[in-house]
Amino acid sequence: MAVEFFATDPNEEDVLTFTLTGDPDFVISGNRIVVAAGADLDYETATSRTVTLTADDGNGGRTSETIVIDLSNVNEFDPELVVSNLTAIDENSPGGTVVAELSATDGDADESFTYSLSGADAAAFEVVDGRIVVREGAELDYEAGATPRL
Repeated sequence: MAVEFFATDPNEEDVLTFTLTGDPDFVISGNRIVVAAGADLDYETATSRTVTLTADDGNGGRTSETIVIDLSNVNEFDPELVVSNLTAIDENSPGGTVVAELSATDGDADESFTYSLSGADAAAFEVVDGRIVVREGAELDYEAGATPRL
């Protein structure tokens, strides 16, 4: 990430120097503002950062510009899935019978979750409002085989 800048002085003999203040996570490199080595830019802590760039001609001429740098949220964490209230159900249970409840957490801000089921018996179940339920029309027959696996 870099912000390029330039400045001119009507007095061509003046040598411009630049300083950056306001946030130690950014530094000047040539004519760019860049992320400092070792910086910790965490969207969950602050969604933007503010720095002030000052140009000084060494002869009393000075100008400053405040710059707001917006951060983008990236997926830093894997979600943690929690299956709770896992319930043994009877064979031939009707569609909508609750088997378990699902929840997930993630360290990233503003995360939403989509659940899906896989495995040999996934077609007999579905996720509805954060719950694993028996799918309508599923045939759950104890005598026909082993415990369903998801």
